[in-house]
Formats: sequence, C-alpha cells, structure tokens
Amino acid sequence: MMTWEELYYVLGGEISGDQSLLTDRYNVAPTQSIAAVIDVDGAYRLGPMHWGVQPEWASRTIINAQAEKYLRADSSWWSSFRRCAIPGSGFYEWKRSEKSSQPMYVRVTDGRPFLFAGLYRVESSDSDAPKGKAVIVTTAPNELVEPIHNRMPAILRPEHVHAWLSPDTSRDELVQALEPFPAEQMELWPVSSAVNRATAEGVVLIERVEGDDV
Repeated sequence: MMTWEELYYVLGGEISGDQSLLTDRYNVAPTQSIAAVIDVDGAYRLGPMHWGVQPEWASRTIINAQAEKYLRADSSWWSSFRRCAIPGSGFYEWKRSEKSSQPMYVRVTDGRPFLFAGLYRVESSDSDAPKGKAVIVTTAPNELVEPIHNRMPAILRPEHVHAWLSPDTSRDELVQALEPFPAEQMELWPVSSAVNRATAEGVVLIERVEGDDV
C-alpha cells in the first residue's frame, strides 16, 4: 500500500481521515473493504469503501467501470457516481494460455505508490446506515499489459489527480486522466498462483516465481 506521508505526496495536498486504513495488503478481493480518497467541499478525505456494487438489473457484483462507458454522455447510470481515488502499489493480471493461467504482478517502476481512478456512491445498507460502494475504472491496456489482458486499471498520473477528484472537471480533462499509464514507467513479473485464494496474504504473493508452477 502506502504510508500517510506518501499519500500526502501523491495527492499534492492536505488530507484527513483514518490513517489505519493504509495497511499493507497484498490480496484485496472484490466485496472486501478498501480505502478511498474523496473530495469533500474542496478538501481530501480518506475513508473505507465496499469494493463492488450490484444494481438491480445485474446478476452479479460489478467491481470495474469501463472508462469509455463512464465518459459517454448518455451513460445515466454511471453519471450517478462520484469520483474517488484508491491508493495502491500494484495489481494482478492473469496471462492465459491453452494449458494454464499464470498470475502476473504489475506495478509502477520501483514500486512507487499511486492512485487508481475510482467511482463511488453512497447507498443504504440493511441497517439504513449509509455505506460507500466503489469500483475501479479500467481503460485500454498499454504496451506492457496488452499481451496479457485487453483492459487495465486506470492509474492516475500526478498531474491528473486533482482534476479527477474535483467535481468541476471538464470531460476533456477526464479523458486525459483515464489514458493508459505509460508502459515505460511500469514493470511486471510472474507470481505464485496462491494469489488465486482470497484468503492468501503476505509479501510472498508478489515475489517473482519461475514458470507457472507453485
């Protein structure tokens, strides 16, 4: 994940909220709680979100939002969401072949922490207590990720963080913010298939392995 000081740096401004949310996690699964930064009247705040939403018309939980659909002028459902930024230091994608599926760990070069572009909305839980539910925005893959998957999470470059979180940003600025992160600033390697288990945790999950055994 990242430290509070690193979050302050990538945001480029003051932030309030629960610092304990920035714990080291190596295998965050859909429907679990994640940390997210939101803009509250011009000030940044970090809080917990439920990863995933399930609208009435869907048969399963939705954890991602395609950038193209969010940016469409007629996308009334996604337009009901507000923008957030989700702290991270890497993500997994699966390199699939006819014989196997090899998990790959993808990160910004040298492990620099970053922010995923996210969307959220506040819903009422069974207890009528408001609860934020968030999804990660995906975009077209860059040259590094393309051989593995046809989508990748939208990673916010530092110059786009403020624009993404601001409620007054123009569509053109949002388009720029959701462009694929530069491939030359990223790296990836194969990791253990143990990451397929939602209960697996620890730094061992992002350590390089040889081949697709383990």
